[in-house]
Amino acid sequence: MGEHLGHHQRADLAERIRIGRATAKATKRAERKKRVTAVSSSRWAGAMTRASEDQYLLSMRVLFAERATLRRAIRAINRRLTAPCGKRAKNGVRGYADPIECFQK
Repeated sequence: MGEHLGHHQRADLAERIRIGRATAKATKRAERKKRVTAVSSSRWAGAMTRASEDQYLLSMRVLFAERATLRRAIRAINRRLTAPCGKRAKNGVRGYADPIECFQK
């Protein structure tokens, strides 16, 4: 039973990923639920399509948060690269300890 439902859950998630970023109506949840209902109960189909939607939205939030974290790190490195080595810049940003560390960044 688990293999059967798991197969259809993965297929629904793959379909949701193919749809990509879209409005709630454009996710075609009703159509996806109808397809899954043909091979399981309506209750299971609803749970699976909701789970796919939740998993997709969570993964997109995590992806955007990771991108924002990387951009913040790049800005911090750029600020430290513009500061003189071993000293502080006028804006208070400390430069890297020596030219070798600066070059490595």
